[in-house]
Amino acid sequence: MSPGAGLRRAYAGGRRRDRPENDPRGGGAGAARVPIVPGPAGSPEPAGAAAHRARRAGPPAAAVRPDGRERDDGHGGARAGLSRLRPEIRRAGAQHHPRRGGRGDSERRAAEGEGVPVTETEQGWVKVFAPASIANLGPGFDALGVALEGLGDTIQARRTETPGVRIVEMTGEKESIPADPAQNCAGRAAESVLKQLKGKAAREAGLEMKLHKGLPQGSGLGSSAASAVGGAVAAHLLFGSALGSNTLIEAALEGEVLASGGRHADNLAASLLGGFTIVRSHEPIDVIRLELPSAMRFVVVLPGMEIRTSYARSVLPEMIPLKDAAGNWANTAALVAAVARGNVADFGRAVVDRIVEPVRAKLIPGFADVKKAALETGAHGCSISGAGPALFAVATAETAERVALAMQAAFQRHGLPSRHFVCPPDNRGARRLD
Repeated sequence: MSPGAGLRRAYAGGRRRDRPENDPRGGGAGAARVPIVPGPAGSPEPAGAAAHRARRAGPPAAAVRPDGRERDDGHGGARAGLSRLRPEIRRAGAQHHPRRGGRGDSERRAAEGEGVPVTETEQGWVKVFAPASIANLGPGFDALGVALEGLGDTIQARRTETPGVRIVEMTGEKESIPADPAQNCAGRAAESVLKQLKGKAAREAGLEMKLHKGLPQGSGLGSSAASAVGGAVAAHLLFGSALGSNTLIEAALEGEVLASGGRHADNLAASLLGGFTIVRSHEPIDVIRLELPSAMRFVVVLPGMEIRTSYARSVLPEMIPLKDAAGNWANTAALVAAVARGNVADFGRAVVDRIVEPVRAKLIPGFADVKKAALETGAHGCSISGAGPALFAVATAETAERVALAMQAAFQRHGLPSRHFVCPPDNRGARRLD
């Protein structure tokens, strides 16, 4: 494959990618975290179930979602919390007994994976937002990810009496994205959730969805992962599936593999769970999640070109020097320590990649100048976001805009128009909006 075979200019013709049809800013007033453990969308928690679950669950796990207290949603409104159910990240599946707690027959079937019959649920649309993400963060190849506030994909879905998944509408950054559910990341992930239902629901399960792409494919911002997570979560909510966080990641992986050609959960975990995520293992899935400091800002600059994820992976070396591996291990550990301490400057200083960045930098015109511009204007660190071509810089609210403009100017000097985003971390992850 020639060096340019996996690259494509985004402004060669038609609508410019810096002029999206809509700007789907997720997390508006009324946004709430997705209940990852079982329960039909919108169903109340049975009396006494919380106390019963607490007795069975034992001490809280170290790697769980935020505690559910209301806080500012970042868009001028308070978050409306869903049932404060504790998801277990480390162990797949539901952590409860399906026949205890005084639930009705519909709830029992949901807990056992059968879902709720179409006649027993409202025939309305469920709206889900799945945030963009930065994977790798320099040294943490295929392991680390962070979710970004404000950028992402929005999925609307409703149940139908016709079995299977249909995509009835796509808007936004939809260029070259197939509407065939079997070839669409959101559609494939939703199909994977439906396949895990049991009994009558498995034979009759059907949904139709509308997909608004807030992210272009091949951008390095977890576009395919956001779609896959949104599709999986929408199906989970509609059918009250008994899937835990790990199993939802597995379902979303079925969609992600269409884009990357492999099973890589770094973007998926961040988009689903929010915050800073560590994929400790893929076989089986084992994810650790940490909260990111609100003072941190990720400056993302997206040049007018595309790099296919599969191509960006194909150029990576099969053998690496031990000293480079040791350097990346040390910086990965330093990143985790910085998150644990809430230190933005230390986090940025640990964004150092001696293995992947030197290879992929050659695919991005002006990379060295753009990175230099970021560091000279106050960024604590800078590297490639995922497979690229987007670059990210770690900054604070005071320096972020200055860093962004300097990076854009550097890209422009190399003939690439670009757009920039200044994003706080998204510590909520995928969430229902309606």
